[in-house]
Amino acid sequence: MKTPPNSEDELVGEESSDEVFPVFRQGARFRKLHLEVGMKFNTKWKFKVAVREFTIQEGRRMRFRKNDGKRVKAVCEVKDCKWVVYASRDHEDSCWQVKTFFDDHTCPREDRNRAANRNWVAGSTVQICTKPQPNGEVIFESMYVCLSGCKSGFRAGCRPLIGLDGAFLKTVFGGQIPSAVGQDANHHIYVIAWAVGEVENFKNWKWFLELLHEDLRDYKTHG
Repeated sequence: MKTPPNSEDELVGEESSDEVFPVFRQGARFRKLHLEVGMKFNTKWKFKVAVREFTIQEGRRMRFRKNDGKRVKAVCEVKDCKWVVYASRDHEDSCWQVKTFFDDHTCPREDRNRAANRNWVAGSTVQICTKPQPNGEVIFESMYVCLSGCKSGFRAGCRPLIGLDGAFLKTVFGGQIPSAVGQDANHHIYVIAWAVGEVENFKNWKWFLELLHEDLRDYKTHG
């Protein structure tokens, strides 16, 4: 695989026709999305959406410094941070391609990001929870929720005990809600995490508990 020009001054150069570069595919799971030099996007809009999604999962803030009909450049909002991604139309003018990607932040990860607004949350939830069928029908799949404040509060101030329960969803879609709760210092129920799945079985409980374990980390760490 050859590397496309990685600076704005070299974009007028010729590229070999036998180059093979990855094409961005929508639908990657959160935390699994990646960018790389040479990656192609069908439209500029898809590139911008992917960059926003990538910076949200990495806990960083970015802004578009250049954004016109031929090129788009995004940089980190933190002053002096060198993170940058640059894309422009390819030599055949058929798609947009990443020409420069310096994925090395000198700034710390942040817990807050204005780009993760309610529209982004709603869109991400729909993407995770639905699955298109061959006939075009969209069915519900699963969703896991463990808010940062909930897991931090449990580790910091709740009793070291977790209760598990499941409940039916009484809607036209049906399904089950497995949940994990704790007890705070006032002996009140403290919600840690919950999920929505199609049925209550060993597979779905295992999936839920593995994600919970990943969020709370090993029980031995916190006694």
